[in-house]
Amino acid sequence: MARAGEAPVDAPGNKYRWCVCDLDGTLLDGNGEVSPRDQAALTRAAAAGVELILATGRSDLMVGQYVRDLGVRMPIIACNGGLIRDARSREILHVKPIAPELAERLCHEFSARRHDFLVYTIDEVLFSPGSQRVARFETYNTLVEPDLRVPLVPLSGLTRDGSTPPILKFLVADMDEPMRQVFERRFNGGGELTIVSSERGVVDIMAPSTTKGGALEMLASARGVDLARTIAFGDNYNDVSMLERCGFPIAMANAEAAVKHVAAYVTLSNEESGVGDALERLILTNGAGGSA
Repeated sequence: MARAGEAPVDAPGNKYRWCVCDLDGTLLDGNGEVSPRDQAALTRAAAAGVELILATGRSDLMVGQYVRDLGVRMPIIACNGGLIRDARSREILHVKPIAPELAERLCHEFSARRHDFLVYTIDEVLFSPGSQRVARFETYNTLVEPDLRVPLVPLSGLTRDGSTPPILKFLVADMDEPMRQVFERRFNGGGELTIVSSERGVVDIMAPSTTKGGALEMLASARGVDLARTIAFGDNYNDVSMLERCGFPIAMANAEAAVKHVAAYVTLSNEESGVGDALERLILTNGAGGSA
């Protein structure tokens, strides 16, 4: 594995089609911003024919500002692969909700144990009573234009008119490892769920076989793109599946060890414009574009 400033033996040549980027801990710094260097490198890559795909654990409702600022035209992989939505038309290309009966059981379980948790549906994010985690969404909403704000709804509003919308993901913000193990034994003995960490102390829960890598594979198949012609950046466990499938996997310096293990290259941290640095060193200097 090569590190920043050290080109790998099998460094990528040109002819890359897609650059797939995680957001938190990867493309975004600690303030939730894309650095000018990262943005400039992605703009240059796009001009050379390398299209940007955002692949995030977030709801796609919370990426609108980045889509607009970066000029993203490709579909968004959201909820760790539970949703793929066209960035421009907002058409849903793929959705995989948790089984309704199981989703209802999880709502009762997390509420009874007074967890700080969020519920992601296609059109809104619901929050548990007293949630601290929802503050991130509230802050985001204060920084963006009204049309980009995330609809936030108290958990009590989940069921309306006798029906409950499909649930794509639960985010539990206060589940430590022992609690997670107990939870898995009770609710996931048969693989009914996908459970993954997206940051320390935070557990994401989705439908079975829901991964960023699976969604990327699905999108590539639909668009006729060879995944060998993709590069991907990530930092956490929910990024491993897409790094394993892409042609050139890149881990951030701040990445978990499991992410670095599957990477061909380790770039600088998200606080040091690691995405831009890697693109400049490995892709843009070699001429990234090419015909389909």
